[in-house]
Amino acid sequence: MRVLGPHQTIIEGLVSAQEELGDLPFPDLVRQVTGHEVLPYDPHDEVVQEVIRAIDRAADGALAFLNQPASPAREKRRINEVSALVESVLLEHLAQEPVLDCDIPPDPQGKQRRTGYPDLRILHRPSGRVVYLDPKLYEADSETSTLRTFYFKPNAETSKIGESAHHWLLGFRHDGRTREWRFDRWQLIDLHGFQIGLKVEFQGSNKDLYRPGLTIQNSDPQNLE
Repeated sequence: MRVLGPHQTIIEGLVSAQEELGDLPFPDLVRQVTGHEVLPYDPHDEVVQEVIRAIDRAADGALAFLNQPASPAREKRRINEVSALVESVLLEHLAQEPVLDCDIPPDPQGKQRRTGYPDLRILHRPSGRVVYLDPKLYEADSETSTLRTFYFKPNAETSKIGESAHHWLLGFRHDGRTREWRFDRWQLIDLHGFQIGLKVEFQGSNKDLYRPGLTIQNSDPQNLE
């Protein structure tokens, strides 16, 4: 009989879960973790359409901002660093809409954190309806890529999802030219029909790696002179 090590059953369970949860409906995951519903898009809902018109204006404003010759986006070394700019521009535009409030959604402790899903919370004041909006940047011709670009950590203690709401992703497409990025379109995606997968990943930091107990050999400074 095979004897299992202290961590082996845990590892095997994680691998099995990854195989079984390859296509999990995103609304089911949100409901299980937070107890809140992901509301579906209804093209006949006037509240939804009013919010979409506001997002349309804000997204166009973000495109114009990003494509300026002197845009601060072109001062960033990596496209991921531009995401925070997009988020801030959208927040500024949406907060100016007469019937909307827009801010960073708080965690259960009331702290507004930039990290983690979702990035923005939009409140339609007349109806009390909430939309969670998550801006993303993606390179042209990568729409069919299988690389992971969406992350959701299922932790109720840190979750920024505080109520049942619409969950939308706003994707901005760019041409991939580092520090000369040109953004040519945006897409608004309804995550109610999104299928999400579980990726088991073990990770370590530089602090874990570059320490005396693991170092075999160091370069000799004299050999570099």
